[in-house]
Amino acid sequence: MIEVKIVKNEELGLWEGTATLNLPSVTVTKFKARKDDLKYEFQSEFQNLVNEYIEKNMDG
Repeated sequence: MIEVKIVKNEELGLWEGTATLNLPSVTVTKFKARKDDLKYEFQSEFQNLVNEYIEKNMDG
C-alpha cells in the first residue's frame, strides 16, 4: 500500500510531498555467469516492481 500526503508549504511556496510505501515480501531469483552481474539484475528487477506498484496504486 502507498500512503501519500501532499500539502502546500506556504512558507516556502512549494508543494511538499511525503510518501510511504509498504510492500509485501517479494522474492526474485536470477541466474548469471558472473556473480557481479547479480547486483545489477536485482536492482533492476526491484526497481521495475516498485515502479509498477506505485503506478497502479498512487492516486492522481
